[in-house]
Amino acid sequence: MKEEDRITPAKAGRGKKIRDKLAKILIADDSEENLRFFKTLLKNKGYRITTAINGEDALRKLRKQQHDLILSDILMPVMDGFRLLQECKADPALGRIRFVFLTGAFTDKKDEELGLKLGADAFLRKPIEPDDLVRELAEVLSRKRTAKKVGRKPKEDGRGLQSGLYNAALMQKLERKMEALEEEIAERNKAEGALAKSEEQYRVLFETMDQGVLCWSEGRVISANPAATRILGLTVEDLMGRSATDPIWKGFHEDGSDFAAEDFPVTVATKTGAPVRGVTMGYFSSSDNKSHWIRVSAIPQFRPGEDRPYQVYATFDDITDRFFAFKALQESESRISAILENTQDAIWSVDRDFRLITANTGARQLYNRFYGVTFIEGMDVLSAMSVENRELWAGIGQRVLNGEKVTLEKRYEFTDGPIYLEFSCSPIVSPSGRVMGASNSARDITERKKAEQHIRESEERHRLVVENVSESIYIVQDGRDNKRGAGRSRPPR
Repeated sequence: MKEEDRITPAKAGRGKKIRDKLAKILIADDSEENLRFFKTLLKNKGYRITTAINGEDALRKLRKQQHDLILSDILMPVMDGFRLLQECKADPALGRIRFVFLTGAFTDKKDEELGLKLGADAFLRKPIEPDDLVRELAEVLSRKRTAKKVGRKPKEDGRGLQSGLYNAALMQKLERKMEALEEEIAERNKAEGALAKSEEQYRVLFETMDQGVLCWSEGRVISANPAATRILGLTVEDLMGRSATDPIWKGFHEDGSDFAAEDFPVTVATKTGAPVRGVTMGYFSSSDNKSHWIRVSAIPQFRPGEDRPYQVYATFDDITDRFFAFKALQESESRISAILENTQDAIWSVDRDFRLITANTGARQLYNRFYGVTFIEGMDVLSAMSVENRELWAGIGQRVLNGEKVTLEKRYEFTDGPIYLEFSCSPIVSPSGRVMGASNSARDITERKKAEQHIRESEERHRLVVENVSESIYIVQDGRDNKRGAGRSRPPR
């Protein structure tokens, strides 16, 4: 230690005013967070700073280096702030150092009175605005030092000046602190109990849920629930430590191509840090030598302040039955679609609001020819009709929606001749029995109508011939004479 830094009573007795920017301040506080904050604050204001974690540590540093001001908490372990102040005032080398209390526990008026009676220059309470603290310390440092606050070393039995008030205040604060600690411990025990209960609930959920779960870390499986082992047909031992590149997965796409390791949902989520949802993946299970299908999602997990996931949770459902059912439905729909597109009939369906659900090519062509409008899914099929036709078809549609099947023939006039259509309208009924809409078909029966008309005309001509012939007409059937009709008989000669 340099001679000029050593504290002596002669140096302590100097009465010159301290310049704020050169002042050296010791901060005593058992909170490391408070020490860091106040040290940074005051150092940025030009002060030189020393820190201590309790009164005893502060005394040791005060006796090694000269300081201009002490900023001290009160409730500290080993030696509290009141005791530190008494020790400083009883030491001629330290007694003239300005002393400021900054406390969050001793906030009563009586605590302030005690601190000032013991010799403190100021008594401040936490929390305090940084600017207010800097201003208060500057004001204290600007005061002239006086000798009246230098006292005697406190007696070890604690019966010195103000010891009764000091001990009473300290006991009161300690009791409050103990009560606060007991409440904190009770709350912590309550929280730990709730956490343990929550963890147990999640553990039970993890082990009993039907959805498979694999937890991945650093690209490898670190945990798996029972559903995952059941769905994949593998044991926990088979799964632990496996990477996405392990051939055990044998994944493939819907088109039969292999699932590359870099395309695995877990790999993508780990690389991008973004969730991956609803990926359909096939795999071959050696447990039953069959292909199975799952729908996989991968959700990355992050630690606070990090942008790279430390874990990824992969969840998946067994959709094998649904997958094959869906494929069968697709094939069935393809066959039905092929039939509808290759039939000569116009076929379409509407919902309860007469909005188009689906239509084949024949129906689209027919609607466009009749009304000059393109048939589009979701459109109101009555909107392009004339008022007369709209009323007709609205009435028919209502009958169908009430559960009735309606058939009718209708003639449409065109410049190149009439067209006859035969309509059939049936209700679409849900499994619950509710009518959801109407299924409709229209068949061009123009040629049939022409043929019927031709037959009627031919029959009429034959009838006129028969009625105007002079001889009787007989039809011979099975070798027997059966008189089927007669005209006027020729008169006998």
